[in-house]
Amino acid sequence: MNSAINILITLDIHCYPYTEKKIPLWIQETLQLLDNLCIEATFFFPAVLAEKFSTYVRMILERGHEIACHGLTHGPEEQYNLMPYEKQKAI
Repeated sequence: MNSAINILITLDIHCYPYTEKKIPLWIQETLQLLDNLCIEATFFFPAVLAEKFSTYVRMILERGHEIACHGLTHGPEEQYNLMPYEKQKAI
C-alpha cells in the first residue's frame, strides 16, 4: 500500500528580531534550499515588508511558492498570544 503524506511548510518573514538587511540573503538561501529539496512552501509577509521587498515576493512566486499576509506590520510589540482580543481587533 502506497500512501502519500501532505506536509505544509510555512515561513514567516519579518524584521524582528533581525535587521531588514538580512532578509534578502535569507530569502535567497531559503529558496535555494527549497529548490534543492524540491519543496514548495508558503511565505508569510507583513504587508509593509511585502511592499518593501516586492522583488523578492515576485522571485518567491516565480519559484512556485505561495505568498500569504502576516498582518500589516508585525512588530515586536504585536505579541498576539499575550494581547487582549479587543486590542488585536484594533490592530
